[in-house]
Amino acid sequence: MPSKITLPADLRLESFSSGSAWVRIYQCVQDPLFFGKTGWNRFDAPDRKEFGVLYMAKALHGALIETLQLTRDREFPYVTSNFLRIRCFCRIVSTEEIRLVNLTSGASMVWLGVNGSLNSGDRRMAGRWAQAVFQHPDKPDGILYVTRHDPQQVAVALFDRAQCKVYVSNRQEILDPTGGVAAEVDQVLRDYGIEFWTG
Repeated sequence: MPSKITLPADLRLESFSSGSAWVRIYQCVQDPLFFGKTGWNRFDAPDRKEFGVLYMAKALHGALIETLQLTRDREFPYVTSNFLRIRCFCRIVSTEEIRLVNLTSGASMVWLGVNGSLNSGDRRMAGRWAQAVFQHPDKPDGILYVTRHDPQQVAVALFDRAQCKVYVSNRQEILDPTGGVAAEVDQVLRDYGIEFWTG
């Protein structure tokens, strides 16, 4: 592992205008705008102190497939109501321009001198790379990347310095009042061939 990560002086940031929206899934007891410093997630600060990161996806498919803890002791993968009962989903909407380092474009990755392993490989390297991005003079708001479980889905790791640029909209519990799955989530589970089990 290299001792120092060197980024180009010009990051060629991808810009998203005010009013852009993403989807987030989170534990309902948490603040939807939870910028974590646990070190558990891909682009978290290596020292668990320097910056916090909020994870969200462009679509519910990406947010859900990255969050689910699937069980595979049956013919098909499934998720239990116990897992979903404590989780909510919402939209995160920007109030001003959001500027992101783009790990979804081949041209951008070649410019940055990186490869797809940052999206799905060693998390320690991804964290160190995120730290280099955070410290860059261009001060990007975060990182745009493809999700590990579905490379067709795009997600965002938003740095806590951009917290003032976003707000929460349309918060909803994943399980509806009858104990079933909210219609939007149910459709995503069907699309992925994931079964829902009560209990």
